[in-house]
Amino acid sequence: HCAAIGRDPGTLRRSYLMFDAKARPSGGKIKYYESESIFTEMVERIMELGITDIGMYYPVQEEQLPMFEKIATDVIPKLRRR
Repeated sequence: HCAAIGRDPGTLRRSYLMFDAKARPSGGKIKYYESESIFTEMVERIMELGITDIGMYYPVQEEQLPMFEKIATDVIPKLRRR
């Protein structure tokens, strides 16, 4: 498709929404907010597939807010530099 319109496929951006099917229906804990390493491992696998933009849900469980904030302020900036 890119060739038909003269676009370089390498310029395409690909997005992925991180979803935890077990957590959402029950309003439960989101797995990727359990630890920094779980989040990092998941994102690294997604990035290896060529995904350039990753979305994630805001945690509904209050006890997951500290990890969410750590990921937002520390982990994501490190991953972006890769």
